[in-house]
Amino acid sequence: MPGPAQSNNQQPYLIFLEILIIIVGLVWGIWQPMKTLRVLSSDIKQKKAALEKVKSEEDQLIILKRDFNKYQEKIDLLQVAMPSQPNVADALVALEAIGSQAGATITELTPTSESKDGKIIFDYNVQSSFEGAKQIISLLNNNLRPIKIIGITLGATTNATEEPINLTFQLEMPYLADIGATLNNSPNSPAPAEPSISADEVSDETNVIGL
Repeated sequence: MPGPAQSNNQQPYLIFLEILIIIVGLVWGIWQPMKTLRVLSSDIKQKKAALEKVKSEEDQLIILKRDFNKYQEKIDLLQVAMPSQPNVADALVALEAIGSQAGATITELTPTSESKDGKIIFDYNVQSSFEGAKQIISLLNNNLRPIKIIGITLGATTNATEEPINLTFQLEMPYLADIGATLNNSPNSPAPAEPSISADEVSDETNVIGL
């Protein structure tokens, strides 16, 4: 049995051992949560970076969608202005709207021919005032779908000094088949002559109807 002196000599070692165990326990208790915290922090950073990437891509998609909608509106307008098919019914509706907007009475509206190179010809007869006739010409020239006036005839029974006046327009409206036909033509093939009205004829007819 150890004596009192030996017990006193072992006591510092026991205290040191207890302190060491406590320190190791504290270090382990702190280090392990810190390790877990570092792992969680790294995971959070990765997920945050992934979230920012997704958000950036979402913003880009929103911009692309907005740009697409803008281009789609332009494409829709282009399809109206230069359709791939004759769309005669739509052309008739547009011409009727022009006459109505000018306060004119349409006495005849007939598609007379559809040429192979993608142009539709219309006879457009109206009864109108002088101001209405001017407005019709302006509306025809500014229509979304191009309309070429290839002839204007004053009604033979109309007195040019009285209203209303009877006018017959010969109109030409193209569609995209015209471009396709042009591209398919041989470079050496002469371009088909387009019907036209001379400047003198336009001037004479304009003077007759007072435009």
